[in-house]
Amino acid sequence: MLSWTKVRVAGPLAPYARGFGRELRGCGFTDLSTAEQLRLMSHLSRWMTGEGLDALSCEQIAAYCAARKAGGYVARLAWPLWGLPRRGAGPGAGRDLAVPEDGGAVPG
Repeated sequence: MLSWTKVRVAGPLAPYARGFGRELRGCGFTDLSTAEQLRLMSHLSRWMTGEGLDALSCEQIAAYCAARKAGGYVARLAWPLWGLPRRGAGPGAGRDLAVPEDGGAVPG
């Protein structure tokens, strides 16, 4: 079993984790890099829970980045997540955040 499939994401982003992992692998990310990105996604999802959020806007992503930087973190999320709010995707936007469980394409 690939290590990225063992990473667990809880909270509002949990339904999108597997599709995000598939998207990263499809873009050429290694198993290890994909696992790290999913750990970061898990951190974001926990932050969203703490902030009472179930959706993300560009402003909320910026607030998360600022909180992460203030916390001393240096790892960054991969580009697929950052591009999705600009494409109108994400929970609360009426579209899927990442690749659907059936393996379909990223919306946009």
